[in-house]
Amino acid sequence: MSYFMSNVTPQIRESLFLYHLSQASEFQQLEARKEEQEEMKYLCQDVKFVDIDKTGYAQADTKVLVLLECYLRKIPVKTFSLISDMAYVAQNVARLLRAMFEIALQKNYANLAKIALNWCKIIDKRLKPTDHPMRQFCQDSWYGKLTNASEKVTRYGYLKEEIVYRLQQFSVNLDMINDRDLDQAKRYLSPDMQDQLYKFASYIPYFDIDVHCQPITRSILKV
Repeated sequence: MSYFMSNVTPQIRESLFLYHLSQASEFQQLEARKEEQEEMKYLCQDVKFVDIDKTGYAQADTKVLVLLECYLRKIPVKTFSLISDMAYVAQNVARLLRAMFEIALQKNYANLAKIALNWCKIIDKRLKPTDHPMRQFCQDSWYGKLTNASEKVTRYGYLKEEIVYRLQQFSVNLDMINDRDLDQAKRYLSPDMQDQLYKFASYIPYFDIDVHCQPITRSILKV
């Protein structure tokens, strides 16, 4: 963790944060093997969510970020050693992110804590950074089912993909769902789909906070 303490700053950008994450000592031995380089070169051309040097596909930090994106996007890899390394990267990135979040909280680094927590949720739910939060309840997600595990699919076993597609199409966020204001998306969702959406939305914690501020002195504000 000494590397992170000396290189990660409170106002760090997300792309730089991920770069430093890939520099962890846990990943230093993950340079692309000879039999992996052809597939790594191909995978580097399809990267969308992480910033990498596409010519450095044999380097350990590039390999870590590429495999992390493949894990989140559920892109199948063919080389057996890459499959093993992808599982290793996902496991260790999740652990490092939780550690970074705890450190950020202790040091009162709000921006760093926000980035680390956001990526903790992304890895935990196996979602893409651009996915709608409700996608975690779809059948192909890591989290998936909320009903009896012994039953395959019940009435509200999974959230339908079409519902999430309409939410993303019309930019319906969680606040709008909690206010039951689906805007134009409502035209494309049947009453049963809306009931299903509200059912799953109720599983996401929602806080309604009122803040009262009172000035104490010119430099102190009571909240």
